[in-house]
This record gives sequence, structure tokens and C-alpha cells, in this order.
Amino acid sequence: MHYSKKFPGICATLLYTFPKPILPEFTKITDVLPDAIVIAIVIYAITFSLEKMMAKNHNYKVNPKQELRALAICQLLSCFFLCHPSSENLSRVKIGEDAGAKSQ
Repeated sequence: MHYSKKFPGICATLLYTFPKPILPEFTKITDVLPDAIVIAIVIYAITFSLEKMMAKNHNYKVNPKQELRALAICQLLSCFFLCHPSSENLSRVKIGEDAGAKSQ
């Protein structure tokens, strides 16, 4: 069902269904590759440092290879749905920790 039936004139093409996967445009890969590498390194550094902080607080070990694999899978799957890169956030990690969430 389109939102346009509920709210005419506000959003005519917005669907509330899950988008179908599509292949990303590979023609622009040379333009975005340097930036993508930097973004990937920053995301991994932030995610892994927060995971190490959680592991230290709760006395368990974090496997860096497992974290890298999990991030790679998230990023590869999200690119087919035109999503932005996933990353950690200190405030969300702290809220999750206070709620009892654990990594791995």
C-alpha cells in the first residue's frame, strides 16, 4: 500500500515494504574507492575499540577476525539495498550495556 492513499500530496512514491535488492553501480567505483577504504577503516576502528571496551568491562575476549567478518557481511548485504554503512555509536553501546546486552 502506498502512503499516497493515506496522505495525498505529501509522498506519492514512498512504500512501506522492504526494497528489492539491486546491484550497485560499479561504473563509479574508481571515484568512490579511496573514500570507501577510509570509511571502512574508521568504522572498523570505532567498532572494534568499543567492543574491546565492552569486553574489558565484562571480562571476555573479542575476536578481531570475527568482528571484521561480521562488519564485512553487514556492509556487503546493505549495499544491495542502497543502505548506508553500519557502525557503532558510543551512546548506543552504553545504553545496550546498561540494558544487559553482550557482544558475541
